Amino acid sequence: MSKRKLEQATHYSICFIAFVHVAQLLYKYKNGNYLCYMQGQKAFEEKLFTNFQLSDRVPSDNLYRRLKEILDLRFLYKTTASYYGSEGQESIDPTVFFKLMLVGYLENLGSDRRIITTSSMRLDILFFIGYN
Repeated sequence: MSKRKLEQATHYSICFIAFVHVAQLLYKYKNGNYLCYMQGQKAFEEKLFTNFQLSDRVPSDNLYRRLKEILDLRFLYKTTASYYGSEGQESIDPTVFFKLMLVGYLENLGSDRRIITTSSMRLDILFFIGYN
């Protein structure tokens, strides 16, 4: 790099730093934050308790709401009863398992982990499988 190009680069760096300082001075400094007068800043505060129902958050024309109303999977209890033992830890509800596999198919999710991750983030799927 030539001496002239180095001097230009240094000059541009100094100008940029000066510009940043001037821009910061144009904003009002308040409570440790630079604020523009008309710019709102949302401060996230996680609530310890929330009060809402999933059924209120899922629209009436949602696919999973409609499936929940139409599907009757109670037959799975009798069909799968012979595969469960009498000892050990209680398993996942077979209807919930079936619904999760259906979600994986409908959402084109290739693994169980992806199904669980996606289901835990989507309110309509949580409503469909019956979890809060």
